[in-house]
Amino acid sequence: MKYAQPGGALRKLAVMQAGGSRGRGSRGTARRRADIQGLRALAVAAVIGAHVWQWPRGGFLGVDVFFVISGYLITSLLLRRRHQSPAAVLGWFYLRRARRILPLALLVLVAVLVVSRLQDGPVLAAQVRSDTRWAAIFLANWHFAALDNDYFHLGAAPSPVEHYWSLAVEEQFYLVWPLLVLGVLQVCRARPATRTAREARSRHRRTRSVHTAGRPAVAVAAAIVVVVSWCWAARQGDTNATTAYYSTLTRAWELGAGALLACLPTSWFRLRAVPRAVVSWAGLAVIVASFGVVSSGTGMPVPGAILPVVGSALVIAAGIAAPARQPLLSNRLMTGIGDISYGLYLWHYPLLVSCDVFLVPGAFRTRLVVTAGAVVLAVVSHFLLERPIIDWPAGRTGWRVWWAVHRRALAGAGMATALLLGSVCTLGWARPATFAAPRHLSGALPGDAVAPPPPSTPPVIPTATLRPPTASPTRQGPTPQPALGPLGRAIQAGLRGGLQLASWSGVTPNPADQQALSAGMPGSAGCAATDVADPHACTFGNPHGPEIDVYGDSMGDNLLGAAVAGLGSTYKVRGLIKLACAVNGVNANFGEDAWAIPCVNHREAVIRYVKQARPQVLIMVETYTWILKLKDGSQGARAAAEWQAADQRFVDTIRPYVKHIVIVTPSISGVGPADCYRPGGAPSQCVVGIPPFWKLARDAEAKVRGVTFLDLTRWYCVDGSCPMVTTLGGRATEIKIDYLHITYAYEQQLGPDLRYLLTAAKVIAP
Repeated sequence: MKYAQPGGALRKLAVMQAGGSRGRGSRGTARRRADIQGLRALAVAAVIGAHVWQWPRGGFLGVDVFFVISGYLITSLLLRRRHQSPAAVLGWFYLRRARRILPLALLVLVAVLVVSRLQDGPVLAAQVRSDTRWAAIFLANWHFAALDNDYFHLGAAPSPVEHYWSLAVEEQFYLVWPLLVLGVLQVCRARPATRTAREARSRHRRTRSVHTAGRPAVAVAAAIVVVVSWCWAARQGDTNATTAYYSTLTRAWELGAGALLACLPTSWFRLRAVPRAVVSWAGLAVIVASFGVVSSGTGMPVPGAILPVVGSALVIAAGIAAPARQPLLSNRLMTGIGDISYGLYLWHYPLLVSCDVFLVPGAFRTRLVVTAGAVVLAVVSHFLLERPIIDWPAGRTGWRVWWAVHRRALAGAGMATALLLGSVCTLGWARPATFAAPRHLSGALPGDAVAPPPPSTPPVIPTATLRPPTASPTRQGPTPQPALGPLGRAIQAGLRGGLQLASWSGVTPNPADQQALSAGMPGSAGCAATDVADPHACTFGNPHGPEIDVYGDSMGDNLLGAAVAGLGSTYKVRGLIKLACAVNGVNANFGEDAWAIPCVNHREAVIRYVKQARPQVLIMVETYTWILKLKDGSQGARAAAEWQAADQRFVDTIRPYVKHIVIVTPSISGVGPADCYRPGGAPSQCVVGIPPFWKLARDAEAKVRGVTFLDLTRWYCVDGSCPMVTTLGGRATEIKIDYLHITYAYEQQLGPDLRYLLTAAKVIAP
């Protein structure tokens, strides 16, 4: 016996979701837009491609395609019900929206919490819980905007729910937009109808005239939203690019563009078959081109989102009056992917973040597992959760029919899910994982940031004492790098030992205790923002010795610990520190423009102080993550040139007043204890490589004229691998406080080697 396809309500809802045809003066009977489903498939494929496969580079613009589609479909639904009372429409709309969005969104959040509880350490698990709470109330966009504007959050491991920001933007928009649409329609309905003799003879025609008249008014409202939001996005993109990316106010124009299409008269879109196809193909070409042209360095959402929005609008417009010939979007494969696009979008990113813990980040196997897992989970979610809940009014009979039709598919999907989870666990626990730099810090070639496997031979920690330093050119550049001395070799051996540690037992400070990790930092002595005018502020060591100044952001605060430990007995060591500042003066995006003012003031105060104090040595250091936040969006060689020029300007300003200017490299950006420490894990699983952007900034600084350049990579990495724990001195010492900053316990161990390096470079006397 053949079962009739169940779910009349589901079919009706699917038709309503996909848009409708327009009749004379009305939208007419709704029809399913296969090309829109295909457009959804293209959008989600681009997003997953960018996140998982690192191609296309502008694949993140798939979110902008979703925004246009959503604005068009939702506004079409609202206008189709304009004859009903506003209260009835609002109740229907928000109930329908909740049933469509909430079940799967909440299921994914619950899954994220469960996985985080099992695999994450207490600090990271707490952060994931916080992120999840914001995602659950659809405020994730503002939450992540605040975190990404936070200097101390730069480069932290990505949140598994970070992609919920776009969902939050939509839901915030739809808290307001239906009220505005219905309000405009209500105003139009309340206006006295024109009392012509013809209208007086037909109440029906008068009512239809009032309802039709509301559509242009809604179109005007949508146009105002587009213009105002676009202008605000352009302005805020110049002053706070991070907030502009996440803000509902700067994204509303994209949803408004789709809404505007839904309001325009059908007659505007009546074209012959060939012109319709040309418009549709042109729109598709614009979207695909945007994926290749726009990059992460392009201003978002203006001008970066203009191309995908225009392209999406063209594709949608081509099929408003009649279907457009678009086989690339309307085929069964693309429409099928479009049907599960919501699940694909929600599942892929948590899978990616989780698999980065168990598998090699960026490896083909990892990408394949994530992609396959997202497809399986999306299919299961679609048939087991989304469709049944949307089709809920069908009742018990509908459920029995639904089960009869789909039970085999569900059984197969359940087996596939079990096999997927078993494969991930088997692959993960069969091989210790290594961490790559966070995806948004890894530059153009994420694979470059993957650490090589640790060596198999056990480390040998030499105990020889320091010998007189000698210099040898170990790398090309203006400054020959000092050869490894006994302590340098011991540091390298300690790092090799950290690569092989199989347990967190005995590691100090306790990686689960953030307070212990941060203990002892010189910054606690007034160095977070040095009062440069006060000669006693942030001053250590021998008060009668020659002065060595450490100038930097929080990396300077880190280096200060090593400088005091290694130089304090002979020299007066002063920190000229200002946290959260690009101290070389590069034109970086600080979040709000006003936040740059204290940094500029501090840099000018340091220049005045140096001219007066004339220190023997000034050591400059700052985090290289600033090169990722250049205000003009420069990347690659352009970013390196801008970084080098900023260094050179500062050096040229103070060079007449300082005997020796030394530029040193900061610690390696990657992961911290909160990101990878977990009970039962091992430090050998917390290894990062050197990110391409870090190498870019380092090589740029090596070219600065008139300075001594010291590459301190030897303190943090060995053979391209950067562990989180060292066995230097025969004890396991935690290196990192977080993704970037160094523990004071490790800084003190580095002090003698800093003195050795400065002596070898002939900056200070032996």
